Amino acid sequence: MWKIWKCRNDEVFNSKGWRPDVACRSAVLEATEFLEANRELNVSRGRLQALPAEHYNIWEKPMRGWFKINFDGGLDNRSKSSGVGIIIRDEFGIFRAARAIYYGNLMSPVVIEALAARDGLLFAREMGLRYIQLEGDSQQIINLIQKKEDSNIEVGVIIADVNKLRDSFEGSKVSFVRRVGNSVAHLVAKNAARGSGIRTWEYYPLGFTPPFMRIRAQTDVLIDFLIIILS
Repeated sequence: MWKIWKCRNDEVFNSKGWRPDVACRSAVLEATEFLEANRELNVSRGRLQALPAEHYNIWEKPMRGWFKINFDGGLDNRSKSSGVGIIIRDEFGIFRAARAIYYGNLMSPVVIEALAARDGLLFAREMGLRYIQLEGDSQQIINLIQKKEDSNIEVGVIIADVNKLRDSFEGSKVSFVRRVGNSVAHLVAKNAARGSGIRTWEYYPLGFTPPFMRIRAQTDVLIDFLIIILS
């Protein structure tokens, strides 16, 4: 927040104009550096102690030049429907695009998660991305994609499609993240299950992020929260 305030003061008092996207990137980089420098430390009884790996819950940006595709499947028991949520962010953690896909009939969790992974890759290919990191909070699906588990008849064909799609990129990685680090994709998926059709949002310097993605600023939405403030 300090960086945002400083950009505002530069504009008001020093006549130094900041483009919203440039100011946002600068704020994101400083915030990310701060989090990375401090997340492994825990003050306890006056001593600094390293936190165990299982406590790392904050979304992490991908490698330089790569894009991260977070996916999730959503179920709505009231309407008996399913949906898929996808969010794409760049190496700075900047929101680039999101997609909500309504699937109608209520599906099993493993099937809708597998479809979410596949649709995330299709979306990335549609955007012309070359280096991607696919990330979700279903350990089972991640293991199936990485062939750490034997595929089953329920999702075997979908997983095969996922790995075939991965081969179409110049570089691809797959990673697991806990739900708290995948909360934006989860929100989009829940919204998709209650909606209809396919809806897509893209980021522009003066654009916006959908209202249902404007929360949880302390987890993996920190970057999107900054974009909203500067938009």
